[in-house]
Amino acid sequence: MSTLFHFSKTYFLPCILFFISLPLFSQPNIHFIEYRVLLTEDDPYHNYRIFNQGTSKAACKINFVDYLISDTGKLSLAKKGTKVNTSASEMLRASPKNVFIPPRSSQKVKILARGLKQQTDGEWVSYFNLKCKSAEPKLINGFNIIPNYIFHIPVVVRKGKLNAIVKITKAKLITTEKSQVIELVLNRIGQRSLYGDISILDETGDVVGILKGLSHYQQTTDIPIRVTLKRPPKGKLTIKFEEQTRFGGDLTTQFELSQ
Repeated sequence: MSTLFHFSKTYFLPCILFFISLPLFSQPNIHFIEYRVLLTEDDPYHNYRIFNQGTSKAACKINFVDYLISDTGKLSLAKKGTKVNTSASEMLRASPKNVFIPPRSSQKVKILARGLKQQTDGEWVSYFNLKCKSAEPKLINGFNIIPNYIFHIPVVVRKGKLNAIVKITKAKLITTEKSQVIELVLNRIGQRSLYGDISILDETGDVVGILKGLSHYQQTTDIPIRVTLKRPPKGKLTIKFEEQTRFGGDLTTQFELSQ
């Protein structure tokens, strides 16, 4: 008689992916090349590709969930029934909702925003919730262990020409025995969220610190940021924030910091 075990790991994207190592049997290994989706009135759907780099077939279920966002930008999963004013889940659809991905293969899922023409101008965000496990679990010493992998990928829906302003304030260099850290506050006002990268250059022009894939949502105005530097900087520092244009923004700002 076999015994069935389930365990799961949730991944919020964008982030560093961590996969549980289970060398005793073959397993799926889910991988992405995109960690954010933008839908607009002109481009209301996206074919999102999911890769399985593992050695067994993956079975995945898809829906959409919401997160609550604190004043400082921290996210917590909203409970079922919680109303989130900026939620896009009511207008989002995924097809198919259940996918099977053979080993070392991929599958496309169409993500669609419905009814955008009837909406007033604005921005909404929900998360593409992907739950995957092995479709071919193996029995090991009488135990059937099925790891579950859960991924949450932000889907931003926008309508209209939405404005935003960004600036960097309160930047300072903190030096300890082991490292140098830049602390700053990224200020945002406007009708939409921001998504981009922070880079820190010293007077030699070298990038001595970088933070990629930073989200600044509508619910927050000022978020604190910490960036650990790769090496002790030389001279004056230039701190830059640049939006990633492929996700609907072209804002840039910078701050000059003298040591």
